[in-house]
This record gives sequence, structure tokens and C-alpha cells, in this order.
Amino acid sequence: MVTVAADHEEGLFKYRFVARCGGCGESEYQDGSDYEFALRWPKKWADKHAMGCRALPQEAG
Repeated sequence: MVTVAADHEEGLFKYRFVARCGGCGESEYQDGSDYEFALRWPKKWADKHAMGCRALPQEAG
């Protein structure tokens, strides 16, 4: 399962979103001053990655 969420790490831009795979742990992020722009790439990456990744979700902790 791949999730997309706001990332509150300090950066140069107002918005930062990260897509993270719960199976393999791979992630992608995008910064931007525009909300829609910053969200666009992580959503596309999440869809593509979820279709191909067959790793099982990692245990918490």
C-alpha cells in the first residue's frame, strides 16, 4: 500500500507531499508553492508504484 501525505519538514516552499510505500519503503516527494502542483507528482508516483510493487507491508515498530 502506498500512502500520500503532507510532509511538515521545513523547506523552501510552502507545500511538501511525500508518497511512501508500506511494503518496500521506497518514497518520492515534491515541494512547491502551489498545493496542486506539489501534490501532483507524489499521486502519480503512488499509483504507478502500487501497480508494480509486490512487497508485503512492513510491520510497525
